[in-house]
This record gives sequence, C-alpha cells and structure tokens, in this order.
Amino acid sequence: GPKGPGQRGGAPPPRRPPPPSPAGSGLPKIPLFSDLPKPAFIELLVKMKMREVPAGQVIIREGQPGESFFVVARGRVRVTRRNDAGREVLLARLRDGAFFGEMALLHPGPRTATVTAEAESQVLEITKKVLDDVISHYPTVATALRNFHQQRLLATCMATHELFQPFNLDDRRRLMEKFKSRNFERGAVLLEEGQPPTGLYILLHGRLVVTKLVDGEEVTLAELQPGSMFGEMSLLANEPTN
Repeated sequence: GPKGPGQRGGAPPPRRPPPPSPAGSGLPKIPLFSDLPKPAFIELLVKMKMREVPAGQVIIREGQPGESFFVVARGRVRVTRRNDAGREVLLARLRDGAFFGEMALLHPGPRTATVTAEAESQVLEITKKVLDDVISHYPTVATALRNFHQQRLLATCMATHELFQPFNLDDRRRLMEKFKSRNFERGAVLLEEGQPPTGLYILLHGRLVVTKLVDGEEVTLAELQPGSMFGEMSLLANEPTN
C-alpha cells in the first residue's frame, strides 16, 4: 500500500496496545502473602470481601471481639491503643498493602487496638473461616501470619509501655532486634524466685502465672496476658528475682 507521511519503506506496523491486565492485578502488593505459592494467594483473593470505608469510620475497636482480619487495598488507616495511663497512643498509619486485625484469628479474644479510616478507603476482609480453609491446603499461610504478628506485638508493646517512652522510633527498632523468640511448654518455669535476673521478657502468645512463696505456701500474684512485660525490675536493680 502507499506509504504514509514520514513512513519509510519496510518499517514495521505500529504496535498494538497491550492486552488489558487480568482482574485483580491492580491490587497493591501484600507483603504478608508475597512469598506464598500463587494458588494459595489466588484462593485468598477470590474469597476476600471488599469493603468501602468512609473517612472517620472505625473498622475495628479495641476491646471488642472479632473474627476477621483486613488488608488495605486503597486509602489510609490509623492504628491506636490505650496505654497503661489510659491515653490513646498512635501505633501506626497503614497504607496500601498493609494488614491488621490478625490477632483475632491467631488467638481468639478481644481486639487489642482500634483501627480508623483516615481517608476514604477500600479494605479487603478475610474471615476466620476463609483463612482456616486456605491454611488447610497451604500451611505456610499460618507461618507467614504468625511471624508478622510476633513482630507487630513486640512493636506495639514497646510503643505503649512506659519503660520505652524515652526512646524514639529508631531506638525502639534497634532494641527490637535484640530480642530473641523463645518457646515454652505448658508448666515450664521461665523465672524462679531468688535466682539472678536473666533478662527482660515480653509475652507474645499464651498465658503466664506469677507466684511467690509466702510462709512456705505458693501464692498466685497475677496472670499475664499477651503484651505483658516482666523481669525488668530485678534486671534494672540487679537483684534476685522476687
């Protein structure tokens, strides 16, 4: 055929526009699931529910029960929690691809923080039933969730406990790297009264009982829940565990 203006003989025809992206490819990368097998991610993606959240709406509230966790598809949310003095502390601002609310799935109980939309947002909701179904096929999902959750619990505790208030965010991050994760069977003794201090501990999962010998009798002083810190007094004073 005849050549158009500025077109040389033998030049290749103009490229066609690329085919449209597959459904769901516009979603942000979700760090929590980035290392999962592709079929596991697809199964989760298909079963997620999309929720439109206006600015100012509370998505989850501290102290209330819950059986879902969420991924921010678009927008911005803030995570807050009340400290020991009852003051609301800002823990984080989360954007596209971040997740929250996973503790309710790993350890049933009340929500440990409040999450509020700071701007009009879209969040993906994943219920416990959906997650359990996926984990039954792909156990690595549970491992990835647990590892992320441990780091978040440690960061939350350090942000709200008065012991760490003098430190800025960078200092707290450096301190977090010093902690080591340890597992204990039911009935194991972590600290023993009268023994030298061994370190500072933060309970991530489970429940601990604090006891003391009084006139030869073992008396229960307290039960510690996830997020509790212990061992710091004898460590700071360099005195035997009391």
